[in-house]
Amino acid sequence: MIKCKHIFITLKPKTSQLSYFAFSISMEFRIARAEDIEKLGTLKVEAFLAKATGCCTSREKAEAHVLDTYRTKQPWSLENCAIVVRTSDNAVLGSCQLKYHGQDGMMELPGFARHSCEREECYLETICVSEEARGQGVGTMLLNWADETARSNGCTVITLDVAVNLS
Repeated sequence: MIKCKHIFITLKPKTSQLSYFAFSISMEFRIARAEDIEKLGTLKVEAFLAKATGCCTSREKAEAHVLDTYRTKQPWSLENCAIVVRTSDNAVLGSCQLKYHGQDGMMELPGFARHSCEREECYLETICVSEEARGQGVGTMLLNWADETARSNGCTVITLDVAVNLS
């Protein structure tokens, strides 16, 4: 059984600029592009496979489902997805997916399970960092991007749901 906690983050006036980090891995921060879909799908499946078992029975089916979502159901969502890429091989090490009022979002989920944004609300659909990149500031960089992007889109609050596996 999966239980969700709904979290609200009220955006307060900015006191500092985005933080920058010295990485032990050479990385690039950018908005996701069509050529990133397969590697983005791999990262999301690795991060959320245990939670994806409701829609898919295997890793391969879960990955195909994520790829189909980005390729055919909502290719526009890439513009709301920031990624951190290892420059040596273009592996996606982290991602943050946002959605706003009026957007469907997370086509991986059935309609009744999708969050519906209010005006001035940004919903943080997913954030994940690969195991090898954890502790190097990737998650902080992605959250800073989410904060800046939400503000630039006129949002005053960011919400997210955290699924807690109770079994």
